[in-house]
Amino acid sequence: MKLPSTKVMVLNGALLLVVAASGITVLRSLLVHDDAPVCTERYLTGAQFGIERDGQPISVEEFQARTAGTDWGLLESARVVKLKSGPSPFAVEYALVKARDQRPGVGFTWLPSTFKPAEAACLSYSVYLGEDFDFGKGGRLPGLYGVAREKDQGDAASPEFSTRYTWRADGSGDFYTHLSTWAAGRPLGNDRHGFKFPKGQWVKLDQEVVLNTPGQKDGLLRIWVDGELKFEKSNVVFREAQGPTSEARIAGVLSEVMMLADKPTDKHKLWLSPFELRWR
Repeated sequence: MKLPSTKVMVLNGALLLVVAASGITVLRSLLVHDDAPVCTERYLTGAQFGIERDGQPISVEEFQARTAGTDWGLLESARVVKLKSGPSPFAVEYALVKARDQRPGVGFTWLPSTFKPAEAACLSYSVYLGEDFDFGKGGRLPGLYGVAREKDQGDAASPEFSTRYTWRADGSGDFYTHLSTWAAGRPLGNDRHGFKFPKGQWVKLDQEVVLNTPGQKDGLLRIWVDGELKFEKSNVVFREAQGPTSEARIAGVLSEVMMLADKPTDKHKLWLSPFELRWR
């Protein structure tokens, strides 16, 4: 029997290597995501929400004045404090007491004076939960929101979409997303392994939102936790092909801090560093 020549064997071996390499590449593309750089490195235009004046924390009354009348529960449940250590000299302390009216939690909307309605934005801040923090039955943290272009940007009572953070009873995190086609907001789900909110330490949260082409499934949501990409969803529909949502833009920050608990206590306090909003 005639054996294959050395040349044929080499060519066959090379072909097998090419096929194997192609298979590994395809498998890797299915199992491994190439991490995008944190959004603060890619968005250059931005602004920060100021919570100090002349090196001192502003009063809660001045804080409220800076929210342009969009706040709820702020006077009763929030104050600006000076930090001994942390990501910034000052932070906002939230005592998540039981709501006295129909709207739970504490919140306001923030629109920097230089901000223009955008199709992509990056929101950054840090959060501190005490070592004995009680997650209760779940809660929410600030995120971005959007309205139709013809609406007042400050109207966040019924946004076309919003992308707040949420935690569950075990501290696991997700996006609490409100979309125009949904009857109510709900956790979105994650294409990655997810994350948990740690206790007893500051953790930096970076959120990126890129709106979809109206009617197409190409909207993007990402979360980085201390610089590591932990959440990614690349088929989000913020805008329909027709109707008011087709004109929606990112309008600013919907700062909502709330939790579900039967009897709120001192274990239901948390601290947030000043917001930094970037856009393009």
